Amino acid sequence: MAGLATTPTSSSLTMWISNHPSGPTHTLRQSRQQTRSHEHAGEGGLLEWHDEEVDRMAGNDWKKRDSVNMIAWSKVKASHKKLVGRLLRLNAHTILCFRAEQKIDIVRNKQTGKTEIVPKMIASGFSDWIPIAEKNILYELTASFLLTPDRPGFPQPIKLQEQHRVAFDLTVPITEEAGRRLADWAAGGEKAERAEPVKEEPKKENANVATPQMVEDAAAAVGISMEDIHRYVASKGATFAGLTPAQRRGVIVSLQTGIIAEWLMDQEVPDGGGQPEMFDVPARES
Repeated sequence: MAGLATTPTSSSLTMWISNHPSGPTHTLRQSRQQTRSHEHAGEGGLLEWHDEEVDRMAGNDWKKRDSVNMIAWSKVKASHKKLVGRLLRLNAHTILCFRAEQKIDIVRNKQTGKTEIVPKMIASGFSDWIPIAEKNILYELTASFLLTPDRPGFPQPIKLQEQHRVAFDLTVPITEEAGRRLADWAAGGEKAERAEPVKEEPKKENANVATPQMVEDAAAAVGISMEDIHRYVASKGATFAGLTPAQRRGVIVSLQTGIIAEWLMDQEVPDGGGQPEMFDVPARES
């Protein structure tokens, strides 16, 4: 396998890969780099290396320094990309820890035209705490989170894909359980798939609709036959088979409130004219 290390020198960030023979005594299973921000902003890091490149290309010619500023990044970024590539090919679970800092932006107010100093926001836009790192490395990782002083330990995702959400509960601080779930996913996802699924709340029945069976059950509960139901519906100028789900609910309400029982006793259609009340039953509170 390959082990990766970085070391600062007076002129550049030197990277090397040391190859080890394969075998149980040379297997690196886990790697945690506690101060990864040094590669970006530390002594001999990317920022310092860039400044040295500008000095080499332009010296004290300040006009030229501005013109070579972008070009000076090419060599620095190429070396950084090589480091990231090696890091991604490591045969080990790796945790990179970065520092963060608050920065400012100087912007022009579009409404007033005045220059204003405002907090600089992370690319995701949810915080003004900016990780001290090359901007793309956060998205090369399997997942990345921001931990801020106002919510210590609570993961605020910078990158979190759907298949990794099972490992992280964003409502509580990160615990060892998150590591176990992520290890299950890394091992092939078998254990993660067997994890207890999120329970969905049962769908509430629409209180304004009913099936024919629900009408039959309601009739049986009050001792009224379906023949009587058919006769009652026919007295309204309709057929039971042609009732809508909401109209069948009206029949149930008429059964429960005794309207149909009274009708059967007098065999009279209730007054009111127009559309019968049974076809305009208000929805119940759920």
